[in-house]
Amino acid sequence: MTQNNIKRWHYHDLDRRFWIDAIRTVVPHIPAWFLSLSRFIGAVICFFYMRRERQAIMSNMKRITAKSWAKRVWLTISLLHNYAKQLVSFAIHDKFSDVYWQQSVTTEGGLHEKIDQALQKGKGLLLNSAHLGNWEIGKHILPMRSTKVNMIMVPSENSDMEEYWNEFRAQSGLHIIDLKESEFAALEILGALRNNEIVLIHGDRVVNHACIQVPFFGQKAYFPTGPIELVRITGAPFMSVFFLIDKKDKYTVILDDSLQLEWSGNRKADVEKNVAQMARMYEQYITQYPTQWYAFYDFWQLPPALNDAQLVSSQERR
Repeated sequence: MTQNNIKRWHYHDLDRRFWIDAIRTVVPHIPAWFLSLSRFIGAVICFFYMRRERQAIMSNMKRITAKSWAKRVWLTISLLHNYAKQLVSFAIHDKFSDVYWQQSVTTEGGLHEKIDQALQKGKGLLLNSAHLGNWEIGKHILPMRSTKVNMIMVPSENSDMEEYWNEFRAQSGLHIIDLKESEFAALEILGALRNNEIVLIHGDRVVNHACIQVPFFGQKAYFPTGPIELVRITGAPFMSVFFLIDKKDKYTVILDDSLQLEWSGNRKADVEKNVAQMARMYEQYITQYPTQWYAFYDFWQLPPALNDAQLVSSQERR
């Protein structure tokens, strides 16, 4: 199997509509203690059944935490347990009101004000996140009802499940910009920001040749340049947002606007410097919440979205 054909977590055989339908049907009717026990048992089963994902998480944990093998086993099971919480929350999110979800979240002070102030500039807002925590519940928390929200997505190979997930997202008014299906995706993204809309993007996944290597936990790893390029081209405000599970199974919203992106006029140097800044910010939060970073492949290897020929070609163009 070539590196380009490696299948990741969300392409797994267990990723089927049957399981999501089962969760949606059963979860609202079972006691909280039984749900908690079931999620943990499911995490343990996945730890033993999903050998490839287990090895990748253990490898990532070694770089992030430098813990012993035994402690990394527990961290890996904890990560799978947290992912089960996220999956359940997403599967049933439309069965409860916004008020229900808002009561489950501790919101950072000034969250709404920061977003409103950013939109007042009239250049839209680029909300950057990562596969860290449960970003899917953001639609219930952030003040987006009066502003069109666009989510940049790359579809999985499981088209049936992708359509299923997007049905849920559309119910909350999210507009999906599909990077692979639309030939005009870039223009659509630029148009959204120019219309003073919100664009959601993940900065910890490489999906094409638009990427560079920057230091990450002591060794270089690939990160996409897209989020930084969008800011450079449009001048849109740039913030990062994370929805993290606390010890009481509630969510804490963190809106980070601390990145001071720098522009000298040297495009290549500016992009590299600012992507490195973004990676350092991710390090900060992943260090605090290592069991909520859902990277189910070895993050420091060549990304599954690329092959060697694509990477060499992209580097030659730069």
